[in-house]
Amino acid sequence: MKKLSIIILLNLGLTLGIHAQLFNRNKPKPFDKQMKALTGQMVKSFSETGKNQIAIMGFPDVNGKVTELGKLIPEELTTRLFKTGEFQVIERQLLTKVLEEQKLGISGMLDAGSVAQLGKLLGVDAIVTGTVTDRGDAIRINARMIETEQAQVFAVASVSIIREANLVSMLGKEVNSSATVNTTSRNNSSSEVNEATKAIRKGMIGNVKVEIMRANITPSQKIKIEVVFTNKSRNDLIVKFYNYKRKTKLFDNMGQEFGCSRIAIGSKKSSYDGLEHRLIKDLPTRAIYTFDNIDQNATRISLFKLVIKSDEEDQIAEFRKIDLAK
Repeated sequence: MKKLSIIILLNLGLTLGIHAQLFNRNKPKPFDKQMKALTGQMVKSFSETGKNQIAIMGFPDVNGKVTELGKLIPEELTTRLFKTGEFQVIERQLLTKVLEEQKLGISGMLDAGSVAQLGKLLGVDAIVTGTVTDRGDAIRINARMIETEQAQVFAVASVSIIREANLVSMLGKEVNSSATVNTTSRNNSSSEVNEATKAIRKGMIGNVKVEIMRANITPSQKIKIEVVFTNKSRNDLIVKFYNYKRKTKLFDNMGQEFGCSRIAIGSKKSSYDGLEHRLIKDLPTRAIYTFDNIDQNATRISLFKLVIKSDEEDQIAEFRKIDLAK
């Protein structure tokens, strides 16, 4: 009898322990902490499926309305995923511009045809959509990860957030779903809202507008530079983007020189001597330049020399003093 009582007590304790773990897991937590948790869930799903080229839509409420909070969430996710150094995340201003040109809006309400269309236009293999809902006891964020080829959900993620007054206020303010992304409000729960939305350097190479959106150094000793090219000529252009063979290179703040290892535009990757791509008139096109074996003590790009071939001529643009994000 005594032995039976001990077994019952042990089972009861185990059951209570499991319930306590489930309660703590689902318990609402502060915004920043839960955004970190949501990012972690998404990183795990993306890594398991090998998808690393991502576009993040707005997070509407269950009625399809985009609020200030629904615009803040993808800003946070864009910054946090990019900082892992594992993913190529479409810059939010570029995404908004493409969506407006295609008359799709930024609300995240997409059908299968729109998902496939966006995947081809942006060169991404996954799109993140979701909803944000005030449940009364907490704010719930549900995210869905959709692969663009078949327009099917391959993973989901969710968190519950404490109903802080400023977040509830943002959730009650509807915004125009076609408004530019960089008008998102900044509040005390967000430390990095607009960090990834503005070009840090701009220039022209012939009729091609060049914008350096960001540059970061990863733990794996790589520098990745996100560049947006916009063809401002009257017609489409066939452009050759050169890597190290044609001297696209950078110098860090210690004077060390590194050649570009590879260039990626969507799913297209450069060969030994570079990458050829059609720049559609007035359509922003995003490229990622990767430099390997970087000195981890580097904090700035002193010079980024960019070489492309357009109209049968090699053309060069140089950008200086670009700070590196970690």
